[in-house]
Amino acid sequence: MNRFQFVADHQRRFGVKRLCQVLGIARSSSCYWGKTAPTRATRQAADAKLTAKIRKVHQESDRTSGVPRATADSARSANA
Repeated sequence: MNRFQFVADHQRRFGVKRLCQVLGIARSSSCYWGKTAPTRATRQAADAKLTAKIRKVHQESDRTSGVPRATADSARSANA
């Protein structure tokens, strides 16, 4: 868990201002983190999907393809 998630989880009990002071982060940073949550979630989903493709390529090659080849193969299949 990161500091911003901690603030989000406990803000009702302690307040954002107090939590940010204790954790040494700017309130504006905490607000920005909250506003960008959907973008982060989308990026994490895309990363998970790419990871699954790379693992599949790696498995299908009897674990002989390294990361560069697996990444290239998965990118090629995504564009096809």
